[in-house]
Amino acid sequence: MLYVVTLLYVGVYTSSQMIKFLLNPQSFNKGRLMSMSVPIMTVLFVLIGSPFFALLLLGGYNFSLAQLNDISLQIQCLVFFSSFILVLLSIYILFYSKGFWQTGLFLSAIILSCISLNSILFVGGNSSGAISSLLISDPSIDCPSGRILFKSNGNHATEWRCEKSFILFSNTSKPFLVFGDYNSGYSWKLTKVLELIQNKNGVNKNQ
Repeated sequence: MLYVVTLLYVGVYTSSQMIKFLLNPQSFNKGRLMSMSVPIMTVLFVLIGSPFFALLLLGGYNFSLAQLNDISLQIQCLVFFSSFILVLLSIYILFYSKGFWQTGLFLSAIILSCISLNSILFVGGNSSGAISSLLISDPSIDCPSGRILFKSNGNHATEWRCEKSFILFSNTSKPFLVFGDYNSGYSWKLTKVLELIQNKNGVNKNQ
């Protein structure tokens, strides 16, 4: 999974820099921010990995679907802003020390930012939600999980995504959609089904 791989890279880089700092603190005396780069990276690594920590901490509590949706979106926003700060920090690090590992950190930060932003843009609006695949007869929708996540585009074909292997906060209608771990596409039939549900049954699409 791309999110996990890039997060692990950030973790390995941060750990190596922490060891380097403990062994030779003078090597970081190239600027005020450079000397603070290790603790800042450590905090950012924890924040970017917060979806995993949140799943562990929230397991023993009972929340409504609306509350879980809000928590999921808030954590995704936290991941995005932390990743974006890491992008800026990695550019600063590259200014003082260019190399393979530093370039990898920069690319990992960009990937993490794009993954979280892509998920937020899909699940974050009021036009997005989840629906059972049993309600839709469309062979173009490849959804083995049985639950289709959608983003309505008005009178256009509805964009859909379906869990293929692993997504975070999968028990919500606003999950963290990790790029590469879901099938996706557009469906006119899904648009018609959503209109029927909204207009005739009065069901809230976002629940």
